[in-house]
Amino acid sequence: MKNWILLVLCAITVFACSSDDSGNSQDPQPQSLDFFPLNADSYWTFNNEGMETTMDSIYVSGTETVAGNSYTNLNGQEPVTGFMARVLSDNLVRTANGQLIVQGSLGVPVEGFPEISLPLDDVILFDTNQQGGVVLSTVANQIEETINEIPLVIDYVLTTTNGTTFLNSDNTAGSITAELTLNLSVVAMFDIGGISLPIDVLAAQDVLIATTTYDSSSGMSSSTVVVEYELEDLGVIGDGLPFPPEFAEEVLTTRLNFFIGE
Repeated sequence: MKNWILLVLCAITVFACSSDDSGNSQDPQPQSLDFFPLNADSYWTFNNEGMETTMDSIYVSGTETVAGNSYTNLNGQEPVTGFMARVLSDNLVRTANGQLIVQGSLGVPVEGFPEISLPLDDVILFDTNQQGGVVLSTVANQIEETINEIPLVIDYVLTTTNGTTFLNSDNTAGSITAELTLNLSVVAMFDIGGISLPIDVLAAQDVLIATTTYDSSSGMSSSTVVVEYELEDLGVIGDGLPFPPEFAEEVLTTRLNFFIGE
């Protein structure tokens, strides 16, 4: 009888231990949350490989308060050519509750397109508290521009989305990815026989997708930016537009070195 009771207790203990181990492997809880330290004197340098090879350097240059929030000013050694390095160095950034937040504006980095500015009002670039695939921020609006005496109506939607968290061997978060997507559509108002007709120039499409990796305790480590679009077939009526009929480029940015101040 004693032997039978001992066997039951052993079985219960083994089952409980197995359940605990299974739970840990299926539902890891990352502990490290500082994926972009903004300490004074910190700097980062990057290499950009695309149609051309360039280098960027950005550094912490001070702080600024906007609407009661304290932001860090990241400056860049001009010219800054990498897309995400420009997003960071042309604007103000802050971290709060596991988020990286940017305040400022974004110019459309697409060859031939009008120099329009998209507002970035506390846009969240990543959030360590959210799962992958969660949309963090959305900025949408319509802009009217005139190019070569042709009125244009430009609709844009900018979204940021959380990506994947990669864990270290001790179950702390080693890196996190996030995506920034810019969707554009363009309609031109052409004068045909004295009548103004709306003609689709660019059907709504994702013209820019930036996938960026941030490492724990050291900030941005890499970014892949794909710029690609194809205009509608406008024939001769499209000759007055400065846009190339199609464009495609992929730029890979990798970090060369960094220093995080005390």
